[in-house]
Amino acid sequence: MIAPLIPHQADSSDYAYASGSFSVRRGLLLPVQELRRASQEGKAESLLAALNRGAYAPIGSDMSAGEVLARVESTWQAFLAQAAHDLPESFLPYLLATLDEKEYAKAGLAEALLGGDAEVHTDGTSSEYAAYCVRIQTEGSSPGLLAESVFGVSLSEGLEAAQAGASASDAQTVFDFSFETTLDGLARVYGHPAVMAYMDGLLKLMLAGHALKMKLRSTSGVGAPLERLLPFLKPEIQVSLALIVERIQGISWDTLQPADLVPEASEYVLAVGRRYTPEERIQLLEDALESWLVGRPEATGFEPYGVAVVFAYLMDFRREVWSLRRLLKAAASTRPRVDGSGGAL
Repeated sequence: MIAPLIPHQADSSDYAYASGSFSVRRGLLLPVQELRRASQEGKAESLLAALNRGAYAPIGSDMSAGEVLARVESTWQAFLAQAAHDLPESFLPYLLATLDEKEYAKAGLAEALLGGDAEVHTDGTSSEYAAYCVRIQTEGSSPGLLAESVFGVSLSEGLEAAQAGASASDAQTVFDFSFETTLDGLARVYGHPAVMAYMDGLLKLMLAGHALKMKLRSTSGVGAPLERLLPFLKPEIQVSLALIVERIQGISWDTLQPADLVPEASEYVLAVGRRYTPEERIQLLEDALESWLVGRPEATGFEPYGVAVVFAYLMDFRREVWSLRRLLKAAASTRPRVDGSGGAL
């Protein structure tokens, strides 16, 4: 489990070398649209060529999608470890590591709530968090116990919501928003405008994502209504989420824009001249809002070197890795091996 950390911001001059190095590396990142297009076309050659231009080379033409995903994961983990060693202080790679491990903690929460009845099976890391949740349930939410993990308070709030009647899914949503609050607090202690701007944008992105889910549920008639979730959220989150849902409810999927979800993202405008399925439009909206989020650290002001430059690269690299995870997991579930003659993944 990841332990809590008290952030400390190094002097910007200490970032001079890392800033130059990371700026060069950022130019080697792969456009998310190119990766998705290569995957959707069903041809392995273009996706393999793209991956071999990035940090993951060499990728062999005989590797399965699962093996390629393992290469991406090992490259990412090695990078985080190296960044923690090379940077003047460890908070920035720590922030990325917690955003990654959050998914394991959330899966552990689900296992603790549903494992016995729903046969939820997770990996070792998630099971460790599930055991931690059981300890919180049986031993109580003592400060010492919750301080064992950076996720302690958020897991406790998810468990409390479930005890109060929330479904496992809603309890996970409570955990998500609670942990965003935890990270926002750490970012404020760290004190750099770029990091604080990113965390503010991340909250807006989370609210937008849940609002889209609620719109999809209302149009499809499948899934629980917003009213079931709201009572378990903190009042300020309840108000913000309800306002977005109300704002987008009457807008058709074909014309829904990023600014309808996040007004600050008005520079991103999607095409409206064709019909989209809700899922297609959601993907376009998520891509646009993720681009907006990644750009927020640099939008706080120009620094020729320093935290903003390094953090912008870290967030951009993280977006690339998360996009590859989604694409390669989908490929692994349907097409288990790369065909070197140009067949699909």
